[in-house]
Amino acid sequence: MKTNELTGAALDWAVAEAEGLPKAVDSSGLDGPVIVCGFEQEVLHSQHRKGQEWKAYQPSTNWAQAGPIIEREGVGIYQYRGAWAAHCPLPNGRLHACMENQPTPLIAAMRCYVASKLGDEVELPKELT
Repeated sequence: MKTNELTGAALDWAVAEAEGLPKAVDSSGLDGPVIVCGFEQEVLHSQHRKGQEWKAYQPSTNWAQAGPIIEREGVGIYQYRGAWAAHCPLPNGRLHACMENQPTPLIAAMRCYVASKLGDEVELPKELT
């Protein structure tokens, strides 16, 4: 699927892929599929072993999840002619993935981030296509 067309769970999946997070599609909800990701944490009742806690992962709508990515990657978000746009710096100092005419700042930023890491097209699991 084209990166600039990703929305909802498909965009969340692509962000998780770009982040290298363990992920799965949870289709048990009434509102459609949700991406869940495993985050390492200490398992307190198991003598300080590490385990994974699976949480809903929705950076396309959740500032608390997208914010650290935006800050770390230096994603620029701005309003342009009544819509949202974003750009991401590349390692060579050039800008990449200027996403214009996006409906929200997070969709602009996350599409831009995915394009800078995975390219202009992303392969998705069949549950999300």
